[in-house]
Amino acid sequence: MRNLTLKAAAWKQTRQPREDGQTVIEYALIVAAVSIVLMAALLGFGQAAIGWAQSAVDGFIS
Repeated sequence: MRNLTLKAAAWKQTRQPREDGQTVIEYALIVAAVSIVLMAALLGFGQAAIGWAQSAVDGFIS
């Protein structure tokens, strides 16, 4: 009877879906989305940010 219980527990454990790979893919999609948003922001506001930083540095220097 004990052997049957162990086999049933082992079968149940193997039948449960693993979510390790799914979690990794979800994190990768989040990182990709954040990267795309950051690249778009830098393309759109990059020159303005450089000008702002340069004026701030010039203000400290003079």
